[in-house]
Amino acid sequence: MSYHSGKDGGMLTGLQMIVILSSIYFLVLSKRNKIIFLFVGFMIGVLSFLISYFVAYGFLNYDDIYCYLFAMIIFIVSFHLIERRRETWKKLKVNDINN
Repeated sequence: MSYHSGKDGGMLTGLQMIVILSSIYFLVLSKRNKIIFLFVGFMIGVLSFLISYFVAYGFLNYDDIYCYLFAMIIFIVSFHLIERRRETWKKLKVNDINN
């Protein structure tokens, strides 16, 4: 992916990078419902970039590397939280059927 630091300082390219990485991460690591997780990864990628952009701009005097690093940490953690929640929900559902 080419990096262009134009009037926006490369933020649109960074947004594209985070959204694509998040979508691919969710697609590759999901066990089922890959298309749904692709869209979830897209949405979480956008949200994680926006959150990290405001955090990096507000608290860290805006450094690009912190923005991208924080966005990647957010979407990785959110994927694993979603997966853990799904597994817990499945176990509870199985236990309810058995009781």
